[in-house]
Amino acid sequence: AVSEARSRRGRRRRRRNAARPPPPPPVLADLYRSRLLLPPDLPLPPTIETLRLLTEAHLRHVPFENVSMHTPRRLGGGGGSGWVRDGNDDDDDDDDDEEKKAEYLEREDASNVECGRDDDEDSSDPDDSGEPAVVLDLPRLIEKILRRNRGGCCLELNGLFGAFLRSLGYSVRFVP
Repeated sequence: AVSEARSRRGRRRRRRNAARPPPPPPVLADLYRSRLLLPPDLPLPPTIETLRLLTEAHLRHVPFENVSMHTPRRLGGGGGSGWVRDGNDDDDDDDDDEEKKAEYLEREDASNVECGRDDDEDSSDPDDSGEPAVVLDLPRLIEKILRRNRGGCCLELNGLFGAFLRSLGYSVRFVP
């Protein structure tokens, strides 16, 4: 009976450890502090007071937004032409942008596109992969929300905030 109990505990421990996400990259804490406008030397021990401070700062400085779920990816191929799903367009002088946006929005099926996807079967757009707009990959979330100062939807924000808290020593568990 004792060995059976140890065996069960061992299985539970292995399952729990297998479900743990990989540790966040070291740069995450610095980028997140900067985004929340927190001084780099401010101690952030894993306490309830710190959690309250971080939550309030997060709500104040990192907006909820779902624009990228409702706009198409880059239209017209690479090389700076077209516009980008997430609004990060580095080529402001491209006169075709407004025409491409209007053309997309005037399509009969534009309102029927599944939220977060643009998988029109007859699309000739080489960048139209049908990839979801919401990608929960930590490096891409860091790029979008922390480096480009964008907001995100609930899944993006909670995932990134959870990784930040984990990097500070908090125990984080997501509830499905």
